[in-house]
Amino acid sequence: MKKLVEDVCKRIDDLLNTLRNRGLNSSLVSSIVDLKNNIINVRVPTIPSRALWDKYTHLIMQIEEANKVASTPGYEHIIHNVIVSLREQIMDFKNTLSKSYLTERVQLALPPILGAIYALIRVLGENASVSFILLPIALISVILSGLKAIYGLIGSGVLGLVFIVVGGDLGSVFTGTLLIAIAAIYIYILSITSTRKFQSRVQNVLVGINKVIDNMMTPSNINVDDVLSKIVENSGYNVDDSGLFKFIDRNELLRYKAVLLIALGLVPRASRPFNNISQK
Repeated sequence: MKKLVEDVCKRIDDLLNTLRNRGLNSSLVSSIVDLKNNIINVRVPTIPSRALWDKYTHLIMQIEEANKVASTPGYEHIIHNVIVSLREQIMDFKNTLSKSYLTERVQLALPPILGAIYALIRVLGENASVSFILLPIALISVILSGLKAIYGLIGSGVLGLVFIVVGGDLGSVFTGTLLIAIAAIYIYILSITSTRKFQSRVQNVLVGINKVIDNMMTPSNINVDDVLSKIVENSGYNVDDSGLFKFIDRNELLRYKAVLLIALGLVPRASRPFNNISQK
């Protein structure tokens, strides 16, 4: 699905611009450019699988997080680790794209392959002149499916028609009818994916995912000091003063807990009370 790849590349370009504008390490910029080039020319399936949607969603969240870290002063020391993690996510996305494409091509090539197998069985079993007519047509259908899926499906339909016309037995009629039906269904599905309605629905899904991610990435208006005060006011929370904890500043430990609660999403936004804060 080209739209997924285009959206990922656009977000990577935004990250590259951030890295360049901040004057960060040029090797980081080069590594991101290489990652983008790894996916920009990858063959994509016509219909994205559920696994591909999941990888896409996870990846763009990682890219947005990397962009946010890169644009925040004081986080330059961790951007390298963020980019290393992002590289793994992009390669994972690329591998999922390739696997989805390969799986789709195998599925679309099944009708001509099955037709060729049946024609070969007839040649080996009957050695009839009709079988020698069917086998070349079947092999041509398989070759066409390797060039372009729609060509292979059309060839499979033609092969099914030849099975019905010259097969001479009930098995050939059944096989031919099955090949025509399967080819017609696949051709119909492929034709739907090229319509404006289908493209519009895919675009709507992309917009919906982007809105969800934008809401997740929008900075919360929670003030750490407000959360800290709630933790301090909660008499049920105590800092252990034994062992190594006696060397740790109690206020800093409380502040760390407040930040951790916010990061884990355990603290509601400022418009709601802090009743859900865990005591331990």
